[in-house]
Amino acid sequence: MPIWDPGEHASLNKRGYDQPIPQDTMEWLRNYYAEPNRQLFELIGQTYDWNC
Repeated sequence: MPIWDPGEHASLNKRGYDQPIPQDTMEWLRNYYAEPNRQLFELIGQTYDWNC
């Protein structure tokens, strides 16, 4: 099969944020994803520090 080249394309979702995520929202997200992240890390055998 020939190699496919998508050519030029615009980045539609690249943007900075004007305001930081509120601390209570970040805490909620950390708690919500704690168990799925633990399961993921166990499955792949490595961890990531996503505590932004």
